[in-house]
Amino acid sequence: GMCPIGLAPLPEEVIDAYLARLTVPRPKQPDLDALQMLMAAHLDRIAYDNVDIHAGRPPADLDCTLAAKCLASYGRGGYCFTVVGAFAALLTSLGFVVSLHVAGVGPDPPQPEKWGNHIVLLVHLDGEAYIADCGLGEGPRTPFKLTKAAWEEDGFTFALEPREGGAWWWKNDPVHGFAGFAVNLATSVASVEEFRGYHEWYWTDPDASYVKAGVVIHRPTASGLLSLHSCTLRRTHPSLPRRYEILRVAAD
Repeated sequence: GMCPIGLAPLPEEVIDAYLARLTVPRPKQPDLDALQMLMAAHLDRIAYDNVDIHAGRPPADLDCTLAAKCLASYGRGGYCFTVVGAFAALLTSLGFVVSLHVAGVGPDPPQPEKWGNHIVLLVHLDGEAYIADCGLGEGPRTPFKLTKAAWEEDGFTFALEPREGGAWWWKNDPVHGFAGFAVNLATSVASVEEFRGYHEWYWTDPDASYVKAGVVIHRPTASGLLSLHSCTLRRTHPSLPRRYEILRVAAD
């Protein structure tokens, strides 16, 4: 089931450095307002990227405390397995109850081999559960309640639907690069280490999208998704005639 992850609190200096990087005050209590503030700041200040892969650095450590220290003190970004683990460590240190779950990004339903290519963070508040996915790159900027719904955010449309066997399907806006993800809430993971196989494949295999695609950096904003694809900076939004526009290229 949805069992909270057991993480030791971060050292106070790491919490302070993490919040300083997010440029937000320390929440007075672990409530929905605080969660919304923290997630929005996280997506605004910490990029979703694969820069370290193309810089030739070794695979990032999946220990949540070390990941939090890296984000807090070294100005790094990352992708799902690293930033979600760090965010989970921060949230639990601030008093939130968090569980982590296996997910699969891709079509609905995802192929069996896609399960485990993503990790989803669930926050438990006052008898409700909220998905707070800061490791998606192309998705909502705010947490959303675990209930069947369709909604609009910043001009993008999203939906969440239950599936059989404790799974849920999150549907992405069609302008983005993938259909959505399925997440298994019938069980929880004990550690981000459970994703090491996929993590190392993403990082090192020539056929992995993070290796083949070149440098990718995403930053969701209220006016659309800002993305750097190698040497091209573009903005994606449903209101645009081609759904995206080129803002700058390296020659500029």
